[in-house]
Amino acid sequence: MNAVVGLCSCCGRKWPCPEGCGGQEWCPLCDHCLKHCRCRQLDREPLHLHEPAPPRFPALVDVELQKARSGHANQHSLHEGLAVLQEEVFELQLEVYKKARERDRRKVLAELVQVGAMAQRMAEDLGLLE
Repeated sequence: MNAVVGLCSCCGRKWPCPEGCGGQEWCPLCDHCLKHCRCRQLDREPLHLHEPAPPRFPALVDVELQKARSGHANQHSLHEGLAVLQEEVFELQLEVYKKARERDRRKVLAELVQVGAMAQRMAEDLGLLE
C-alpha cells in the first residue's frame, strides 16, 4: 500500500498517512490531526501490521530541530542553551506529573522529542561537537 505523504495542517510535520486517505495527513505527535484525519480516530488501534512503522526517535528529533532552526536564531551561550533546555524539560515534567489516566503518551513523546532537539541544538550551536 502506498501511503499518501503531505504536511500536517496544524504542526507542519511531514508524515505519511498510514491508511492513505488522501485527506489531512496523520502526525504521530499531533492530536488535532488524529481527530480530523478521515481515516484515523483516537479510539482506534494506533497501527496495524500492514502499516509502515512509525518514525524512529532520531527522525522525530531531526524534524523538530529543523522546525526550531527555521523559527529561531542560533543559541549564543551555554546559559541561553540551558534556559531553552530547562523550559522543554519543565514542559515534559508537567506531562509526567499528571495522573496516569490523564497523561497523553503522544504529548509525553512530543516533549521528549523537543528536549532531544534542544539538547542537540545546544551542542551544535555552541560548537561542542567539534
